[in-house]
Amino acid sequence: MDQIPVSLRVVMQAFSDWWDDWVNMVVINLVWALCWLTIVLGPPATFGLYHVTNRLVEGQAVELRGMLEVSGAIFSRAGHGCCSTWSPPS
Repeated sequence: MDQIPVSLRVVMQAFSDWWDDWVNMVVINLVWALCWLTIVLGPPATFGLYHVTNRLVEGQAVELRGMLEVSGAIFSRAGHGCCSTWSPPS
């Protein structure tokens, strides 16, 4: 492996990471696209996708559950902010 240039080793590692997680990433991206069809769920789903992608870059395993947990936390925080500032018309 020492004979292989560093640039080629990086490409080989990237391909290996992609090969290991491509099914999960396809499912996660499909869920993300479906969330954007609702408009309301799009931004929290984007934060969840960012979280999952960041974990993948760090070398950790990615799952749909991780995206949904982060998206749910972001959505609930946004929902609490809207409900606390909204008041019904008099």
